[in-house]
Amino acid sequence: MKTFKIYIKNNIIKAFVILLFTLIISYTNYKIYEQLNIFFYKITEESSLFDISIVIIIIFLYFLIFAANMITDFTKINLLQNGVKNLLIFFITKVFYSEDVYTLNQNYRELLIKATKSCNSISKYYTSIINIISTTILLTVYGGIIYKISSSVCICQVTRNHISI
Repeated sequence: MKTFKIYIKNNIIKAFVILLFTLIISYTNYKIYEQLNIFFYKITEESSLFDISIVIIIIFLYFLIFAANMITDFTKINLLQNGVKNLLIFFITKVFYSEDVYTLNQNYRELLIKATKSCNSISKYYTSIINIISTTILLTVYGGIIYKISSSVCICQVTRNHISI
């Protein structure tokens, strides 16, 4: 738990930004589903020309998802880099202030390589925990959208079969 506190030091805002943009992406995906539903309803049921404003809204929402994904990816990379830096600084200060014979007799290059690899692995682990949380949020929203699509398809299929009988 102590290493997580060191990893997240000065990075808590980035973790919240990742979760915030995950919520924005989820909400935008849900809105795209609604707009596409309206768009296809107007085309199939009203048999009129489609409304260009709905198409513009859908295109805007896709660009919003693209931008939010880009920001989220850059934030994840920055979170990982700062986490490695925080852990490496903590490790190096512990080594420099220790009087351990083993660490004092080590080649400084090998010691730095070992420390960097270790800190990188720990940071990847903690970043993956944050990624699991954001992926679970997205998975829940996509599951809801798929459920709505499947239930509306079932309703349409039952209605179509009922009419043909």
